[in-house]
Amino acid sequence: MKKSGFTAFWLTIFLSTAHLITGQGHSDIIEICTAPGDQSYVQVAYDLNHDEYLMVWEDNRNGNNNCDIYGQFIDGDGTLIGDNFAICTAEGHQYWPRLVFDPMYNRYFVVFEDWRNGPDNGDIRGVFVDSDGDFVDASTSDDDHTFGICTHEYAIYTCAVAINYKQGYYLVVWGDFRNDPEGTSYIGEDVYGQIVQTDGMLAYPQDPTVNFPIANSEQIDESVADVTYNPVTDEFFVVFGNSMGYVVGQRVTHTGQLLNPDGSAAAKNMAVESMLPGLPVSLQFHNGPDCLQARVTSRTERISVSAKPMAQAGTEVLVVWKGMYEDAADNDVWGHRIGFIQEDDKYVAAYVDLDGNLTENVAQFPISIQENAVNAPELAYGLQDDEFMVGWGDPRTYGWGGQDLYTQRLDVNGSDEMIFLADDRVNTVTHTENNPVHATSDYEGGLMGVAHGVARNEFLIGYTCAAAGSQTGADIYARRFYGTPSTVVSGDLHAALPNRFLLGQNHPNPFNSATVIPFQVKETCHVRITLFSVRGREIATLEDRTYQPGFHEIAFNGSGLTTGVYFYRIETPYYSASRKMLIIE
Repeated sequence: MKKSGFTAFWLTIFLSTAHLITGQGHSDIIEICTAPGDQSYVQVAYDLNHDEYLMVWEDNRNGNNNCDIYGQFIDGDGTLIGDNFAICTAEGHQYWPRLVFDPMYNRYFVVFEDWRNGPDNGDIRGVFVDSDGDFVDASTSDDDHTFGICTHEYAIYTCAVAINYKQGYYLVVWGDFRNDPEGTSYIGEDVYGQIVQTDGMLAYPQDPTVNFPIANSEQIDESVADVTYNPVTDEFFVVFGNSMGYVVGQRVTHTGQLLNPDGSAAAKNMAVESMLPGLPVSLQFHNGPDCLQARVTSRTERISVSAKPMAQAGTEVLVVWKGMYEDAADNDVWGHRIGFIQEDDKYVAAYVDLDGNLTENVAQFPISIQENAVNAPELAYGLQDDEFMVGWGDPRTYGWGGQDLYTQRLDVNGSDEMIFLADDRVNTVTHTENNPVHATSDYEGGLMGVAHGVARNEFLIGYTCAAAGSQTGADIYARRFYGTPSTVVSGDLHAALPNRFLLGQNHPNPFNSATVIPFQVKETCHVRITLFSVRGREIATLEDRTYQPGFHEIAFNGSGLTTGVYFYRIETPYYSASRKMLIIE
């Protein structure tokens, strides 16, 4: 049951891109775990079918210098559901938990480093946890309900996971030392992956000791991979740092096929032969792969860039990382938009600048420039407001004796695809200011988790914090960051009326019967909402009447429609927009 992120160059970039928007602040601090021992490295995922989160972390409560994986369910309103519960307490250390929610099976897939077989023999293991908090065994699960994803005899480092919910596959990625098992040279770490079916069976390849290379150059190291799934392109995008100081992105299909930036299939040995496999995402930094620590998330809707008509437009991912660029003495937080533009029957990867224009060269931009070194950023995407939330550890106020936590919203202007540096309240911020999550003289750990809650249009941020002189060590806390006034927070509508028209994302999505479509109206007008097939055929009129200014929603029952992608469209005299929904029988 349920246990229940200088020079004139930076100023030019900032002054041309930073704009003010109004947000709604954040909730009080939520206490998640205060068990004895240090807790660290928090991650969180959102269950869109039940409006709740699962937060997971590394946990040392059991002593003996033995790190385990624990979790906590949290309601969408911030209330804890039950108590902390153990996810894996096997012998040896378990590190670096990552997770994803599977909307088709109403369960989470948690993956982590596992060192039960000794300090030189790390594995990647996974476990299913359903929405009731019960473990769901795969056919290859051991007695502790976990199963092997990578079980060769050599060391691994970090991991990440994403789900292709259309095809029913996960991609798990990690840093891997199999090509230099004796550690005879500095060059020896690569990025490997494994396709896993939703029943836990390994799909490609089928042997957990084999897996497949995503980047394994013989000349450079690659490490600390992250992965996202984009439903528009129907493919995974893997990012990682390398020892040449670049952040690199690699396209991967659900069959494990690597794709070139132009969308064509890459040769099987491309990753071996190329010094920079895939697409360079950044300019050259003064960091190795372990320090760049890139993160990626998908903007899961169609976009229009560089005057491309909507029929030829595509989608994008946002990549963020920490790094020392040019003469910087410390790590700062950087970002880059990577667009996928539809051309004929495929998508071509391209660089997109903050103004939404296609560019031929890397168009990285600063998110946070400080005097002290930041920790690795995390990020999530919120479709209702079309914005990204980036969070990171930052010692700007108290130094390393009092590590702080900061965020930065990146809001997308729906009319011209520009990205703005956004505030959480009404204050203008710059890439030297940003927004504090928890800035005290206590030590807040910098490895945080960020997830977007669809039902309430909120971001939940989890982090660690240790009070000065604490006898129990670092504990786990969280905060909810609200979206715009078009959302419901704690069950109540915000009092303010909307200042723009907006069509929100239906929730839950995907869904198998009923869903809700939110929208907001700036002034009294006629509203028509229609449903279309993926080929553009109108299927039904869902709403066709006059609405007053305010925040509205309509219920839609998809019973009788086959599994697949559909589009719904709002039309008013002043505004029109379309969004995508996925029906699963």
